[in-house]
Amino acid sequence: GAIGIHGSDRESFNRAGIDWTLGCVSMLPKDIKELYALVTVGTPVYIQD
Repeated sequence: GAIGIHGSDRESFNRAGIDWTLGCVSMLPKDIKELYALVTVGTPVYIQD
C-alpha cells in the first residue's frame, strides 16, 4: 500500500501523540505547502523511522 503525506487544519489533529493518519505522514499545512513547492509529482520520497 501507499503512504500519504497530508495534514489537517484542525489543530487538535496536528498534536503529537494522536494517531489519526492510519500510517501516513502528518504535516502542518504550511509545511505541506513548502514541500509541494520543492518537489514535482513523481519525486521518490524515502521515509525513515
